[in-house]
Amino acid sequence: MANCKLAHGCLAFYEPLPDRALRVFCFYGSGQSAVNLRHLAFPAGVERCLVELPGRGLRSGASSDGSALCHDLVAVAAEAADALAPLCAEGPWTVWAYSLGCAIGFEFLRALQQRRRQQQQAWPPCRAFYLSVRRPPGMPVAPFVLPDGTALGPVEALLRGSDPALLRAVGQYYGNPQLLAMLDNAAAAAAAAAGVEAEAGEATEAGEAARAAREYVYGKLAPVVRNDMVLGNTAAECYWDPRYEDDEELGGRNLDAVEIVAFAAGAASDVDSSADAVKGWAAVTVGAPFTLHTIAEATHDGVLRHPELHRVVNEHLRKLVDAARAARET
Repeated sequence: MANCKLAHGCLAFYEPLPDRALRVFCFYGSGQSAVNLRHLAFPAGVERCLVELPGRGLRSGASSDGSALCHDLVAVAAEAADALAPLCAEGPWTVWAYSLGCAIGFEFLRALQQRRRQQQQAWPPCRAFYLSVRRPPGMPVAPFVLPDGTALGPVEALLRGSDPALLRAVGQYYGNPQLLAMLDNAAAAAAAAAGVEAEAGEATEAGEAARAAREYVYGKLAPVVRNDMVLGNTAAECYWDPRYEDDEELGGRNLDAVEIVAFAAGAASDVDSSADAVKGWAAVTVGAPFTLHTIAEATHDGVLRHPELHRVVNEHLRKLVDAARAARET
């Protein structure tokens, strides 16, 4: 059974494999935690490593390993790189990322690339970067515009607004019906419970449930989504940091010989998920293949569990497993 405590400082639900051929470090999307990736099933010999970010899931303030949310994209990635570098040094590894997790995964890879150069460590390189529905790191965030032309505004304006407005804009733009339903249900339950309690003159179970729902949405989920919007909005600034041109020890602005397998969503309404945006990742890896798969019927939210994504990734992983095991025998 998967361990519900953290391993190596940031790995959730970790199950070490005695016959491991390679590892996959997994980064989730905005508003999520490692529990949202527990459905990921990889081929035999692949050790799944779900990276829990600060302030979320098993690292939320309510847990024994609680930590604060961090608004610094590079710092979030660097913390993971410091914690997981020893595992990367043990053998072949890859990175799997979804949505915002792609930006974090990219900075994680750059941080490890820097450490290899600065410390002159002969760590095995990343064998593949599997990413989905995310614009490349050098592309600024586009204003939120719905398919019908309704402009929700630039991210900076949304971040200055209220939590209900921000969450609804995110739900509409990325086509997340669960989030929109959660907002509607919390508002409706609160209004209904308030009416009952006013008539009864005392607190009710329905009122307590409504307050708990609102506390989850606006006390727990909203701060995480707001934090994630800040992280995502700074990705381009981090990528274009001029230090990457001046300091050789940083290892370069782009990834060195990391194969990228990317996925776009053909039925998504947001810019990030489009093939036109996702194909831009080809420019951030040097000397390695880039492959783009567009899942025609998938939305931004639907890609995460789409069988086609998992089929393609697992076929690729099986080849890496075979290669790793063959290398051991020679």
